Amino acid sequence: TKPVISTGVSVHAGDAYTVAGVGRYADLGLTVLQDDLALPDAGKAKVRIIQASVKAPILDVAGKTGTPIADGVQFATATSYKEVRPGKWTMLVQPLGSGLTDQLPCTLGAGDVYSLVVLDKASGGLTTQLHVDAKRQGSIPLGGVATGLGGTQPTSRLPMALLIAAMTALLTAALVVTLRRRLRPVRP
Repeated sequence: TKPVISTGVSVHAGDAYTVAGVGRYADLGLTVLQDDLALPDAGKAKVRIIQASVKAPILDVAGKTGTPIADGVQFATATSYKEVRPGKWTMLVQPLGSGLTDQLPCTLGAGDVYSLVVLDKASGGLTTQLHVDAKRQGSIPLGGVATGLGGTQPTSRLPMALLIAAMTALLTAALVVTLRRRLRPVRP
């Protein structure tokens, strides 16, 4: 079938790219961003902002402590990567001229490289998606492992326990019936 949107990309050996769909409905398009997967200095994390908010076309982003991350980020662009301290962050994202600030939490692991995508929430305001671009070998994962809701793991052990109890009861009943038949006195 014909693709909804497409773009041409020139790629170079050893480089990494992100192709992002940006825009609104009929204006939806693709933009190609070059990734920088070089790991940060020891004890640091590296993050860039991908501005994908249609409702807030220009953003300023800083940490809650006032650490500036990026100013004047235009819609459908990405900032350069910035080294920051790892850990739990509250990003303050302020649309230019609005006076409103969204506080958006994220956790950055030491030695890792991230893209923080700023998006519009359906209910108004902004939200983020944090994507790992690169991880330092041997880095300790933050949070739960992305396992796809546990794969084939049953959600409760109760059904299996009931099945085992029922099977045990049936086998016991069958054994009792068999033993009774065999132990009947023989009549002359």
